[in-house]
Amino acid sequence: MQYRLACSVLVLTLAAPGFTIPSLPAQQAQIPGAIRTGITMVPVDVRVIDRNGRPVTDLKQEDFTLLENGVPQKIGHFSASALTPERPRPGAGPEFRSVSAGSAAPPEPRNQRVFLIVLGRGRLQVPAKGLDGLISLVRDRLLPQDQVAVLAYNRATDFSAEHDRVVRVLERYREANPSLETKLASHFSGLQAIYGSKHIPPRIQDAIDTVFDDPEAPRFRRLPTARIADGEQLRSDFRRGTDAAQRAGLIPVADLAEFNELPFDEYVSVNAQTTQDLESLYTGIEYLRHLEGEKHLIFVTEGGLLLPRRENDVTLATLASDARVVVNTIHTGGIGAPPSPFSLSPFRKFGPSAPAVPGRSWADFQRVQALANIAELTGGMSAQYIYADKAVGRIDSATRFQYLLAYAPLDSDWDGRFRRITVKVNRPGVRVLYRHGYYARDQLVPYDRQQFLTHSRIATAGYYTQDIGDIGVTLKAGPPPRSSGEMEVELTIDTSRVRFTTVDDRRVATLQVALFAGNRRQDLVGELWQTLDLKFSNERFERVSAEGYRYLMRLPITAAPRYIKAVVYDPAGDSLGSTVLRIK
Repeated sequence: MQYRLACSVLVLTLAAPGFTIPSLPAQQAQIPGAIRTGITMVPVDVRVIDRNGRPVTDLKQEDFTLLENGVPQKIGHFSASALTPERPRPGAGPEFRSVSAGSAAPPEPRNQRVFLIVLGRGRLQVPAKGLDGLISLVRDRLLPQDQVAVLAYNRATDFSAEHDRVVRVLERYREANPSLETKLASHFSGLQAIYGSKHIPPRIQDAIDTVFDDPEAPRFRRLPTARIADGEQLRSDFRRGTDAAQRAGLIPVADLAEFNELPFDEYVSVNAQTTQDLESLYTGIEYLRHLEGEKHLIFVTEGGLLLPRRENDVTLATLASDARVVVNTIHTGGIGAPPSPFSLSPFRKFGPSAPAVPGRSWADFQRVQALANIAELTGGMSAQYIYADKAVGRIDSATRFQYLLAYAPLDSDWDGRFRRITVKVNRPGVRVLYRHGYYARDQLVPYDRQQFLTHSRIATAGYYTQDIGDIGVTLKAGPPPRSSGEMEVELTIDTSRVRFTTVDDRRVATLQVALFAGNRRQDLVGELWQTLDLKFSNERFERVSAEGYRYLMRLPITAAPRYIKAVVYDPAGDSLGSTVLRIK
């Protein structure tokens, strides 16, 4: 395996509240702690289950056929493994994906599963008892070494093998879910959902934080929202649909306008929920991307995803497959109407010849079918119209045994295109679950976890349009020079959420601080990254904890800035703070 050192550039969108900022030209900042490598072995995690959902465990390598873009590939690695319980190391989290230069070792099976539970919009408890099912999964079914985290709205817990602590979050969420959804449904409805801010208002955000803010639960953070891959297209489609709804009072669903109609208010509400759920899904995929091995995302939703185009679910599935993330979906909303009088395909194939069904029935069916498509294309399972406990039981059973295949692609042209993987088994009556492809491009692989994660977290915060308050940050700046030069910038950092250790009777922590300055055209005109080593006596630690820590930086700039963005990152606690200051 040959590795090529890369000078990978950081492209930051210095997002300030109220600004609509396009991507900036590439800057000269390198991504430390990472190398780029051509793909030499593609791992494919495969689960084979029988008609009853039980794993098939006696297959050999010769029972499998593997194709890439329809071309047969030679299987270069094959293993079969059953997970067995083991005692987790205290405080151990999931392993971060890394590589040793010069190593050509094949992928190894892992005796651990990583689960991210993504709680979608809607009332998730009844009628399928969705939250009871998730609590049962975490408390009673997971192996002791399995890592699990919870993501809801814009908050996520750390991954943890202390399952009782994760259960506390789910129990608190179960209690708060009806009230939260009433408030969110009221806020994101009507004209507010169309023209108002898409961000959760502070009064509701405080209620969400109360769910996660429990000293007996895993630490939580605000995850910067990941970009929806086809977000511009989705927004355009939703705008056209909304305009049509305002004119007619009814809205056509997808491309079946002759019999698919929803009332205007319902269409707007469903679109708001779909957009927020898509943001959570994309954010969850990015949260998992750089973890080692295969990861399992369990998306729980009351109503599903109403996607305007048939390719929207495929776009999400391809990104998840590329990140080696399996998406399992659980629909908790019950049966709004018969799903369909004709047989279902893994892909939606509708047309004018389809039977005329009331609009809401078609909308409900399409929302659920999108869930099935995403699960199918990523190697996951999709459950509809059954109790959630049975659904999580199927997921648990299917993921306790798997085959790991790997192959060296015959096509070595890394053109960045998505390549489809097909896995076949010469055993009748079984179902084969696997990721359906990957992007053929050089892989950015971390070799220094801390350096890579630091840069990744700060870069992601640079894209995010809102302040991140896990670490409180305020910003002051002196008068800027008229052209190039330096300007003084003072940060006040709330250290109450910073993770300190005690060394020789002193309180010690290390922070990574970055400043970015943008001009009127939103070009980057200044940038400064610094490591801040904090060493406090107990007396000063108490004072700083109460008043905040003030830190003066001299930011070099090439032109007069319009605004400055500050990002503070605590590697020990993996927590962020950011804020934006407008320069008058």
